[in-house]
Amino acid sequence: MKKLLPLLCTLALAGCQQTLTLPSATVLASDSLGGLASSVAAHASVEAVAPLAFVLTPESAGFLQALTTTAEPQRIALANRLKADSTITSAITNWSRAGAAGRLAVLQRVATIEGEVMHCQVPTVKEEASTTAPSGMLAFFQAESGGLGEITIYSNAIASGGGYLALSMVIHEMRHAVQYQLVSGDQTKLTADEKTLATGYRTAWETVNALGGESKLSYGDYVHLAVEFDAFQAGNQVATLMSGGTFDQRGSGFVDTQYVTAGTPNLDLTTMLGNFTTSELTGAVNLAQAKAEPARSPVVSRQRPVVTRGGRAGR
Repeated sequence: MKKLLPLLCTLALAGCQQTLTLPSATVLASDSLGGLASSVAAHASVEAVAPLAFVLTPESAGFLQALTTTAEPQRIALANRLKADSTITSAITNWSRAGAAGRLAVLQRVATIEGEVMHCQVPTVKEEASTTAPSGMLAFFQAESGGLGEITIYSNAIASGGGYLALSMVIHEMRHAVQYQLVSGDQTKLTADEKTLATGYRTAWETVNALGGESKLSYGDYVHLAVEFDAFQAGNQVATLMSGGTFDQRGSGFVDTQYVTAGTPNLDLTTMLGNFTTSELTGAVNLAQAKAEPARSPVVSRQRPVVTRGGRAGR
């Protein structure tokens, strides 16, 4: 996001000149952390500042419904396409023997198929072999004014992470390309659900700009930005379906971006939004996360776009 966010402001998106103020760093009474460290947990006091930018708010119900009706069928279709591709399935299951060129080629192939399924023009997918990846980072998407942007993959990092992690990563980053094209494209050609999604993505990017950068957010609030929640879900759901449930999602977002074998989320926010306040939602999600990953470090994430905080990548 480091280079993506200023670019979005050049697209004349409303609100980029705003300066929002986060609550005090002190945990507020509305912030039920569920046993998580404040740097890891989601905060009701933060998400209430811009309720359309985050998904743990009642105001995000329309966005989550649009994800369910639009993005989820695409994820399932993508998993089916990938499972039917013997070149991809062979490389993923024999990841350590694929070689650097083979790994890059298969991830480029995954990106191409995702573009077809999700109606997205595919950005360049390239590798970075000469630079050590920032702590925990596998790849990033970088937008480009007037172009498709590019996905950069740290080849040394993905070599040791396993095939399903690499698969999840490139799907995550391609989802950011989908988001960017929805926001920057002709809004008159979008369906109602696509317009709802584009509004959520746009608002999330604007909000991070107005807050002074992603470094202002805890990991839990970062994960629950509309753009990141969608991308985490996409990578996790497809990799879970592809692997038959063997993909280890721990550390990949929060429990509400992770999936069981059948593709059902471990914690389904769409069943909760009508009955809970933002404070109750963040508290419930934090508690579920603490129970699911009690030993989780706040610096284990591995997939995300470039952002202002090095090493706090998105898996």
